[in-house]
Amino acid sequence: MPKMTLLEMTQNILSAMDSDEVNSIGDTVESLQVAETVRETYWDITENSDIPGMKGLIGLTNSGDVDRPNILNVPEDGVRVEWLRYNNQLVSYLSPHDFVQYVLYQQDSESTITVDKLPIVTNAAPKYWTSFDDQSMFFNSYDSDEDSTLQQSKALCWGVRNHTFTMSDTFIPDLPSELFPMLLSEAKNSCFVNFKQVANSNEQRKATRQNIRWQNNKHKSGHPRPIDRLPNYGRSR
Repeated sequence: MPKMTLLEMTQNILSAMDSDEVNSIGDTVESLQVAETVRETYWDITENSDIPGMKGLIGLTNSGDVDRPNILNVPEDGVRVEWLRYNNQLVSYLSPHDFVQYVLYQQDSESTITVDKLPIVTNAAPKYWTSFDDQSMFFNSYDSDEDSTLQQSKALCWGVRNHTFTMSDTFIPDLPSELFPMLLSEAKNSCFVNFKQVANSNEQRKATRQNIRWQNNKHKSGHPRPIDRLPNYGRSR
């Protein structure tokens, strides 16, 4: 199925429900409700599915605060960091509790400063990071001989990026084309339940099949399917 605009999906769902035809998602109360259901379904799919196309490099920003030189900030379009390298060295994530325990026992106390009541080493590249507010990345150390603060240009960060959903007729959701059938089927079934008080079993089955197909074939670059990663217990010849 090719990608569809929000208006095209709204019209498709309204037609399936034998509702009035519209030329814009805002023409009727029902058409606007249908469009909002498509939006809710989109967020549900993107938040609960591992979609490779929604991952990418996330540009971190420097705090610019010399009193907090061990901080880098995640931009608003970054919602989950999967890995981070600084100066091409992997920096591992620790939970806030484990991070605090680690930095409290860091060695070489003469080469530390206090940031937010925690000792931060000033003569070594960072090894660990955490976040106390889901926005700022708090590192255990930085090398003051190289830079006065951690530098965004030396950080390489990969993760899930946030995407927007615009309530306009011409908006096309940022999804792979393979996921549009599932988006349409799940939104259509939700509309039947919400507005007609009856489930659409046909659309439920479609959505289930499409979800299974997507999970098995979502990686175009040759990554193995989950079933392919299971041990082979068959008899070898």
